[in-house]
Amino acid sequence: MTEQVLTQLEALNEAIVSHPACALYFSQPQCGVCHALKPKLLSLFKEQFPNIPFYYIDAEQSPELAAQNQVFTVPTLLVFFEQSEMIRESRHISLSALKEQLERPYSMMFG
Repeated sequence: MTEQVLTQLEALNEAIVSHPACALYFSQPQCGVCHALKPKLLSLFKEQFPNIPFYYIDAEQSPELAAQNQVFTVPTLLVFFEQSEMIRESRHISLSALKEQLERPYSMMFG
């Protein structure tokens, strides 16, 4: 799985409504934590949650997408299930805690 880049609000809204679940990762080019975390998140979603598409949003390039989703710090990960935001993690994102949070709704939806 590779991330898909979103730059337009219409595309972001389409991603949320066209999939039963999706992950939105907000980052900025100069954020070292963001760049270190992104491949780990991609790996987690690819290996453990392959039915959840992973979208990347550059919050600096597309500030309206960040503002629309009330993202004021990076990195921020939003996970939607059935068009509802179920998970919001910012700054210090624990991969093990995120995995635990995703397991139940993921198994209910795709299991």
